[in-house]
Amino acid sequence: MRLADPKSRAAFISSPISQADATSLSSLQVAHYRIDDIIERYDDLINDPACYLSGIGLADRVALYHPGSFEELLFPDSAEDSEFNFCQRQRATFVRYLEFLLAKYCRLIDDPDQQRKWSNKLVQLSVFKACGISVPNTTSRSKMDHRADYVMKVISESRAISPDTSFYCQPFNQDIFSGGGGTSTVPFMVQERLDFAEEYRTYMIGNDFVCISLARPLGVQAIDVHEFLDEIEATPHVPSSVELRIFEKLQEITGLKIFSIDYCIKDGAPCILEINPLTSWSWLPEPLQTQVTEKYSKLLGEC
Repeated sequence: MRLADPKSRAAFISSPISQADATSLSSLQVAHYRIDDIIERYDDLINDPACYLSGIGLADRVALYHPGSFEELLFPDSAEDSEFNFCQRQRATFVRYLEFLLAKYCRLIDDPDQQRKWSNKLVQLSVFKACGISVPNTTSRSKMDHRADYVMKVISESRAISPDTSFYCQPFNQDIFSGGGGTSTVPFMVQERLDFAEEYRTYMIGNDFVCISLARPLGVQAIDVHEFLDEIEATPHVPSSVELRIFEKLQEITGLKIFSIDYCIKDGAPCILEINPLTSWSWLPEPLQTQVTEKYSKLLGEC
């Protein structure tokens, strides 16, 4: 493994799915470590983790753990290969051990267990609702429902549904529920569909933030933020005092330093669609991408 440059102020630990975000930070003295590269020397990690992590320049370094998706990282399954599945589950357990070691020997910005917890959208939205924060009506279903006033979302950060299909948030689709012809049912998050002309995403980065806005044409079928990249305003959105109070409350509830908030304005206040502890920003247009990257770099340098 190539050692980190001693001049690097911090480390970004990721899976390949987060390579683009790692590239955004690489020019700002933030070293990039691939999870697969770290765990390839199983024996060293088990027998002398402190020495091994110190030897590769990770011990006591400020680090951001960003696997992209906990589920895709741990369980790339194969229904027809039991030996492969066994190996993947062993690997999944070892990655959890790595997360334990990183929390013990590095100065992690956010704890992986907390990231994992708040990546579950059913957990986050039920907690926010109990704390008096406005959220859409949300439930979970595993059977097809043709109601037009609801949309489907995956419960976790994981996006892939099949080797050649992925989705974020969309109207009900029988093909997804059938799993491409399979017989098993899969639970999805089902959320009230809200019509609004503007959607917002705020990147919370320590005590700082970047808030973007994008127009959302009413009545369109494509309803995920990634479907409207051309509509993103190049100038950051300036949140109101009401929005700022909600941002602070979400930070207090989750205990996370880094996450993004997707929301709309309903009855004069933010309605939280979801938060994303493993948020990505490399897909943003300039100059927004650079603004987010610089705030990441500043936080990693200050910790």
